[in-house]
Amino acid sequence: MQKKARSPQVNIEIEGQTLPVVEHLYSLAYLARVFKVGESDAQDAYLTIDVNDAYDWLDENVGEGFYGDIAIYDISFPSQREPTLLKTLSGTRRRPATA
Repeated sequence: MQKKARSPQVNIEIEGQTLPVVEHLYSLAYLARVFKVGESDAQDAYLTIDVNDAYDWLDENVGEGFYGDIAIYDISFPSQREPTLLKTLSGTRRRPATA
């Protein structure tokens, strides 16, 4: 029996953040960013392939006087083309209403 070749691992880089991913395994990456109110440059950022990780990171890193967002990037075929920004989400997670 012949072993199936593994897809190569590649590094994607988005806004100074680097993340190793397996080629052809993931199609989206999430860049969580923290901004100081009134400023346009991110104070801190976190790149992941799991949107829940991005929201958890924002929950821990957005303090008073700051806000966050999550930029969604298409990372299909990362060795062949640069990541493409698809959409930016609010940094506030929608939680179910409690009774």
